[in-house]
Amino acid sequence: MIGILKFFLIFQFGGGTLKFMYKSKVNDDTGSAYQSRPVVYYSSADTTIYVVFEDDRDGDGLKEIYFSKSEDFGRTWSENKLISPDSNRDDYFPWMSVSPSGKIYVVFQSVRAQVAKVYFTRSLDKGNTFTPPDTLPGVKVYYSTFSNINFGPQPKICIDPKNENRIYVVWADDRTGLIRIKIARSDDGGLSFTDLGEVDKNPLNVNRHPNIAVDDSGFVHIVWARGNSGNNQDPHPDIGYNISKDFGNTFLPQDVFVVDNPGFEAYRGQPSITVTGSGQVFVVWEDARGYPDGEPQIYFAKRIKVDSFSQNIRANISSGPSNFRPVFFIGPDGKGVCAWHSNLVAQNHYSILMSAFSDTTQSFSKAQLVFEFDTTFTGTTNANFGNAFYPPSLFVDTVSGITNFFLVWQDLKEDSLGDIYFIRGKVIISLSDLDIHGDTLDAKNDTLFFGEVPSDLYVEKKILIINTDSLFNPDPIDGPSKRSIFNLKADTLILNGPAGGYAKVFVYNKFPDTLKVGENFEVILRGFIRDESPYGTYYGTLYISGIDKDSAVVEDSIKVIIKGGKAKPDLSEAFVY
Repeated sequence: MIGILKFFLIFQFGGGTLKFMYKSKVNDDTGSAYQSRPVVYYSSADTTIYVVFEDDRDGDGLKEIYFSKSEDFGRTWSENKLISPDSNRDDYFPWMSVSPSGKIYVVFQSVRAQVAKVYFTRSLDKGNTFTPPDTLPGVKVYYSTFSNINFGPQPKICIDPKNENRIYVVWADDRTGLIRIKIARSDDGGLSFTDLGEVDKNPLNVNRHPNIAVDDSGFVHIVWARGNSGNNQDPHPDIGYNISKDFGNTFLPQDVFVVDNPGFEAYRGQPSITVTGSGQVFVVWEDARGYPDGEPQIYFAKRIKVDSFSQNIRANISSGPSNFRPVFFIGPDGKGVCAWHSNLVAQNHYSILMSAFSDTTQSFSKAQLVFEFDTTFTGTTNANFGNAFYPPSLFVDTVSGITNFFLVWQDLKEDSLGDIYFIRGKVIISLSDLDIHGDTLDAKNDTLFFGEVPSDLYVEKKILIINTDSLFNPDPIDGPSKRSIFNLKADTLILNGPAGGYAKVFVYNKFPDTLKVGENFEVILRGFIRDESPYGTYYGTLYISGIDKDSAVVEDSIKVIIKGGKAKPDLSEAFVY
């Protein structure tokens, strides 16, 4: 078994804290070998974690699918099991779903002579044995339109949570010469499948990157990258959605747009979907809107009606400039987690970042590195729309009443060809609530405006922070606090602004050692624009944070704006030295 690296790292999770517990390696080969595209599934019925991934440990350039499981929450892993033993095929893009009774269903795409098909295998004994993999029984899958952005069927599989014998598979298919999203269903646990036809209502354009989820009502939810032109090289799709309420037999007559600006000419794709048992639908994807240099950000939307989604918001707050391949998962208690690749460490150093979503506030916490002091490494370049990356895989569930998350990803730190790593973490609910009053002292409407600032001159403004109580709680969505807050801090904020400019804001006075429940403190901030910086608007978000006695992080933020640098009107204040 592989040894465990243990760490404890925390950051804000909406009204709580993510706590990384330990890290372990899933693949058990001893030499340097390619491993990638892992998928994780946690079964609460038997507290077992299952992982599948693609692997070329035999070094023949053709990948196989391997399987491993952990029965001690990821501390150790079983011997890796080869479940696609055919040396003449190239097998990759695996996906997995597990039933409550421990039946494991796996699909992957298999390529031979530049033609891809979807293969299927299953285990009825919790992964001890698997059936010989074969094409989907009763269904013909065909794909040959490979290019620098089209990579094959990329199949996904999902079990109906109320009927473990009802299984769905979606994939991209080009048998007609056009790339469409197809769906098949099995009603007998995978012994046979029925081809249900095309999901998308977009027959003349490119459709790729399908993803699927099924809720407790048996409703089937599918998202994909929905092309808005007929060009197979089109890098500017919309994100489409459709739903079936009759087990995949029929879908809405028109696709639903997840994006709130369909037709916009910017790169986007790689959607991830998750649903709650009650049928709430959440989608994240990568999207380069508003970024002329083409650097994607991570966007999020929640379905508000059968045929409409909420206004899109960004999930990657305080991340690196370039962000790819997100995954989002929401647990049974409504806590959501997002993970993706980003170059926060350095321009050519990509790592896994995570943030958390609060359905109450409809907002994400500030992005943080996974294992900040032993940070992940997932690549050096975002070339070709980030296609060197593959989404990390995430599962969220409750364990002994506490929300846990399980994450796997390909890491290149120890082996440049890739290893599969796993982490487990917990969500610790904070009993403290720190608020910045957004409408007192110099703050107004949750914004601190420094005005027009002369170059090389520090300008002071004041804001008020509060450890809230029942009488003084400026943000009533959370709180009031029940604990004292310690170790208050705020990092120096370097503001965004015109090219070549430099402006910053920092805390001038010293924070108190402790802020008790109901106490407040006036924070003095100094703003500054360096001489010869171009005139314009400089802006950013200042975060103030602290911890409580459980080491749970609490924080709040305020928008900061400075204009300048503005020259003095005359020389009356000039000095000659």
